Amino acid sequence: MAWPLYNNIGEKIKGLAVFEFAIGVAASIIYGMFVGANDLEKSLGEILLIIVLGVVASWLSSLLIYGFGELITRVINIDERQANATPPNNTSEYANKGDTQL
Repeated sequence: MAWPLYNNIGEKIKGLAVFEFAIGVAASIIYGMFVGANDLEKSLGEILLIIVLGVVASWLSSLLIYGFGELITRVINIDERQANATPPNNTSEYANKGDTQL
């Protein structure tokens, strides 16, 4: 039996990806505003570029984390379905001949 911390781990990883994206977007916006307020020579385009690149980087990194969580969720679902499946009937012609190749 797994420790309760690791129950439903795929969904927790996907939630972490969404949280990481939200934090990354907020940090990008705050950093862009901070740069604009402290360096008045920066143009609006440069500030927007900082914000947009930060948001895109956060999105890309969260895609990788979310995809990993989705993989774990699907593997667990497949494992559960196989554990609950009935074993195949071994009365086929291949089982009788001892031939394992189809």
